[in-house]
Amino acid sequence: MVARGGGVRSPSPSGSIERRFFNHKLSRGKASPSRTRYTHRTASSTKPRLSYSSTEERRDDAPSHKEGENICDYDDSVTILYELLESSSWERARARCRSHPDEVRTWIVRKDANLSARWKLLPLHAAIIFQSPNYLVSAILEQYPAAAQRTDDQDMLPLHLAFRHKHEDEDLLEMLLVKYPKAVILKDRRDRVPLEHAREAKFSAKTMR
Repeated sequence: MVARGGGVRSPSPSGSIERRFFNHKLSRGKASPSRTRYTHRTASSTKPRLSYSSTEERRDDAPSHKEGENICDYDDSVTILYELLESSSWERARARCRSHPDEVRTWIVRKDANLSARWKLLPLHAAIIFQSPNYLVSAILEQYPAAAQRTDDQDMLPLHLAFRHKHEDEDLLEMLLVKYPKAVILKDRRDRVPLEHAREAKFSAKTMR
């Protein structure tokens, strides 16, 4: 997925992203989690959808949801909030977060013909993958801060996804780190910490220096 804007932000005066995240690791303590690579595709309905990419390991044992969380089937009972995220209706999605906070806690799962989970994620994961504005990510975290600690069907945290899909957005990375500092050292199913996803996404050598 190509990030909007095309450009790469220059390192902040406090140092490179890599050094700053390493400092978080040293100052905040220890910890350990990841996910499937999802890509946009256009379905017959013309709406952007998430589809499974065979380049990564597929999980049939999607993560269980915790008390207070809900689950819905993407094809049969998807939430309005998720539909708004899919259609890039950012302002309406933010309003929906506030009027229906239960949907912020609702997992969306898509199954294959054998009823095995193809993918499973929370609205926070989806907002990052669809590259929503940061104010919407903030609205989601406001309603459900614990979402920053929740892994998708491939054990990816929102921070893993942020490094993969919006690695140039330091504000987003900082926002997620504030909510869950030890995420920076947690590994996904393929044994990768979040920063490694930036490298895989061909993170700018200048920014990584």
